[in-house]
Amino acid sequence: MTSPGGRTIGLDFDNTIVSYEKVYRRLVEKHGAEIVPGQSAKNTLRDHFHRKGESNIFTQIQGEVYGPGLAGAEAYPGFSSCLEQLMADGWKVVVVSHRTKHPLAGPMHDLHQAARQFLEASGWLGERIREAHFEETKEAKLARIAHCGCNFFVDDLPEILAHPAFPPNCQPLLFDPSGDPEIGTPHRRVRHWNELPSLLEVGIQ
Repeated sequence: MTSPGGRTIGLDFDNTIVSYEKVYRRLVEKHGAEIVPGQSAKNTLRDHFHRKGESNIFTQIQGEVYGPGLAGAEAYPGFSSCLEQLMADGWKVVVVSHRTKHPLAGPMHDLHQAARQFLEASGWLGERIREAHFEETKEAKLARIAHCGCNFFVDDLPEILAHPAFPPNCQPLLFDPSGDPEIGTPHRRVRHWNELPSLLEVGIQ
């Protein structure tokens, strides 16, 4: 539940802690897709298969990326040092993610276990990240955020932060490393992990 002094922060996992850009870039090259300036490698690959009428192949690739492919993914810059600072500042950090247990197509990888293994292999789960929860629906994710007593929650999806079931006593923070001006949102943005500790201190004053 909530840490002493109201210092519990929840973090999303996919595209918030973890960046898949390098994983998808390798796949773009592997499948001979054409790089589109200003477009993410994931969307480039998705559009490549859509044009070929092979959307099912892209769905299978996603199952690989979020499962075994996590071994080749990496955290966004500054995340590890941010965790160190949060721990020093007395924050309890929990991860709450929405991802299916198994891929929608292809081999039945355990996607929850793959994510947990990523956190364990990075040395974060335990002392730095106290809990990690992987839920199969958005509703379950939102309920878990509330159950964990999060005072703040960081997510890359505005629709999660603006959802009617988002806990009213939790302050939403949008992770937006691209600074995308087309994302219309009233939420405070985190563009780099090194910004988060000071944002939290301002938020609790």
